[in-house]
Amino acid sequence: SLKDPYICGSPTCNEPEKFKYLLDVIYHYEYQVNVETYFAGSSNNRSTLDVRAVPKIQFITPCEGLLQLTDVTLIDQDENYPVERAEKFIHAVSLFDLRFAFHDGIVSEICPEPEEEDWVLNFKRAILTLFQNTMKRFDINFKGVEQDIHGTCSVDYTVRGQENTSLILVKTRDLSQCTNRYKYMSILQTVRYDFQSKFQTWPVLKSESKCRITVDHHIYKAVSCRERHLFEPFSGKNSGAMTTVVQDLVLIRELNKTDTEVIESQPK
Repeated sequence: SLKDPYICGSPTCNEPEKFKYLLDVIYHYEYQVNVETYFAGSSNNRSTLDVRAVPKIQFITPCEGLLQLTDVTLIDQDENYPVERAEKFIHAVSLFDLRFAFHDGIVSEICPEPEEEDWVLNFKRAILTLFQNTMKRFDINFKGVEQDIHGTCSVDYTVRGQENTSLILVKTRDLSQCTNRYKYMSILQTVRYDFQSKFQTWPVLKSESKCRITVDHHIYKAVSCRERHLFEPFSGKNSGAMTTVVQDLVLIRELNKTDTEVIESQPK
């Protein structure tokens, strides 16, 4: 049968057990990403880029969400960075909303508009990756495999404890061991080869990721992720070409769809 174009993901939807996002609420988050590239151990030359935005998340059904980006700003270290390029970036990432399938923490599919550019889609996928959670329960440690913007990766969730009404989780991944991580564009038809053992791969980048997640009343209150990518060739220990990516996502308010009342992000 043909897929229903009005449904993103599977038409069947089980009642979520971990997450309790409400259908009549729009969740406003504050998002900031900082990307810094430098040559560790040799000089102070650095290239930095900051992007800030307000992602608005709402759910059409318990298993289908909508991501909208507003209040986007771009700050580049280079004072001569063309203003028009920043304006084009802001316009492109704000132009279309993105529908996504969300099955109790698993972002199984995204359904972009046909006109959405690939690089814009990747930027939005990076935000949705922060919501990805394959734990069986929030209160039990979990090891598993996830698929996100980094590829197919082994993941380790550790429950660190409580802060007031919030539960604190730590999510770690060795991105170097992810499969399906790289994509090369070519006119030649190729077949992907999946290595059977992680010891048979020689990744160019040594990459790792660690996230601190705050869960409150079954929704994400805050996510803070740190990624570190070291270019392996010609590097020694922690010296060499390095890129760090810092992502922060914080729930700032909840807006009821039925009226204009703004509910501050406090536990109900």
